[in-house]
Amino acid sequence: MTSTALVPKPKFTGRVTILNDLIIQSISDIVA
Repeated sequence: MTSTALVPKPKFTGRVTILNDLIIQSISDIVA
């Protein structure tokens, strides 16, 4: 169970990072 729980985490973290980059880009565009 521990290894199964750890497997999806990197993928999810990567998706969150991509989402964060998109949000930061959108905010930068709005501010600029």
